[in-house]
Amino acid sequence: MTKIAVISDAHANLPALEAVIEDILNEDCVRIYHLGDAIAIGAYSVEVLEMLMQYNVLMLMGNHEAYFLSQPEEKQGNMTDGEFKHQKWVAGTLKDWHRRVIKKFGFRHDETINGYILAFMHYALNPDSTAKKKFKGFLKDINTDNVDEVFEEAEADIIFFGHLHKVMDIIGKTGKRYINPGSLGCQKDEFADYCIVSIRNGAYKVEHKKVRYDKKAALDEMDNRDMPEREFIKRAFYGEGK
Repeated sequence: MTKIAVISDAHANLPALEAVIEDILNEDCVRIYHLGDAIAIGAYSVEVLEMLMQYNVLMLMGNHEAYFLSQPEEKQGNMTDGEFKHQKWVAGTLKDWHRRVIKKFGFRHDETINGYILAFMHYALNPDSTAKKKFKGFLKDINTDNVDEVFEEAEADIIFFGHLHKVMDIIGKTGKRYINPGSLGCQKDEFADYCIVSIRNGAYKVEHKKVRYDKKAALDEMDNRDMPEREFIKRAFYGEGK
């Protein structure tokens, strides 16, 4: 049997990542996969990125990493002034060597484990590989009726994705299984989400896990570092100060 851990959307939340890594170390996993958006929203982009590297996590490109690499001088699309200030602040905390590391992140990783084909990505990818926007337009309501179409490019038995910040486990009409482990770093309670997958020839088991962490420490550090847009972020992503 082979056991793996899948995490996503750590979003610079170091206390949550530390709690989850500690839990994973008790699971005898051969590998950890992070489905993108390690940076931004939280206060600890540098520390989270470096901790993921320390544990040899296979890291994928999220929309926040892609935005960091583009580093536009002016805000884009519907981005607010506050969001733009936050993104510029995040970019200012990261060094050139972090950029070189992030540039190596793939948008998708496929792997066969004990006879099962697995696909890992932050979200569904544009089928036109030459398109400037690598991700498809984000759809919040993914369900049994549309999930196969959303991820039509993924030829795999199990497709892991993130971005939506909620736990999802859907069987499509094609029989493919689509799993979102939930956001490790952005939840409105005091628990970080991730999943463990145990795979053997002819069978596999998925266990969705919630690990308690020090949410107050994560929020306090936003104040300590004078992080831009922190009050909005606390409300929108952590359910604080409604």
